[in-house]
Amino acid sequence: MAATSSSCARASGFARRVVAGEELPVGAHLTTPRWGYTHHGIHVGNGRVVHYAGLSRTLIRGPVEIVSLARFAGGRELF
Repeated sequence: MAATSSSCARASGFARRVVAGEELPVGAHLTTPRWGYTHHGIHVGNGRVVHYAGLSRTLIRGPVEIVSLARFAGGRELF
């Protein structure tokens, strides 16, 4: 996924599924569906994603954290 095509796809409202093993550029905007909302994150390299973890597990606000792609996706599709 090239950074330019990713940003163009996001700007026009389109996203494509991330394929397992695909090399993502640093700064790629990632989304994954959740019940009632879409979760967003930014790829920061080495298979890690920075995201806001608040309200994801409890009703208590959480931190901005860096997690693995697998943990960010939570078993759901990644776009």
